[in-house]
Amino acid sequence: ALELLIVALILGQRALHSGVQRAAAGLAAGDMGLAHRALAEISGHRMLVAGDADLGRRAVETMANGFGGRVVGPLFWYLVAGLPGLLGYAVLHIVGYRLGGLGQAFNRAPSALDTAVGWVPMRFSAILLMLAGAITKGASVRGAFAALHQKPIVRFGENESWPIAAQDGALGFSAAVPTETRDIRRSAALFAVACGVHAILIAAIGAFTLTL
Repeated sequence: ALELLIVALILGQRALHSGVQRAAAGLAAGDMGLAHRALAEISGHRMLVAGDADLGRRAVETMANGFGGRVVGPLFWYLVAGLPGLLGYAVLHIVGYRLGGLGQAFNRAPSALDTAVGWVPMRFSAILLMLAGAITKGASVRGAFAALHQKPIVRFGENESWPIAAQDGALGFSAAVPTETRDIRRSAALFAVACGVHAILIAAIGAFTLTL
């Protein structure tokens, strides 16, 4: 079961990474339709934003948010509670994400549960992104630490704000400054390194458990 989960996570990482790269290519070529479609495929809904800057910003936010919710979260809950934990997290995360933008009493319960199960993994993903900043070209671990030291405020929920803040601090991004195509590629590079750090950590945990 763990082997299948790891394979699924690797495929998910590649899908997220390639989707954001395709969005960057679309923006670079002036093909807004391609950028919209690429982001819609990896985020689960069509992006209703205007202008290159908004699409670029949404791309880097999707990358950081996806690292926490789609890479770190599933494996964290599998390690904590096995297959039931993984399935429960997946259902709550998907339902909470799909309903999160409705803003009605109808979605409060699933959104609250999604927030609860994502509390630890989303913050842990921020730490991994901060560590990745130490070994990613052009990134700053100090910048990520400073951003996390402050209260992260973004347009997403409280959980999602942590990995996004870590990424912004590491790469010097700001929601107030237009996001360029090269910034999206820098975000993808930080994401790839963070996935590697995460994989090394999981391998270390696995090796330790074998010695018990």
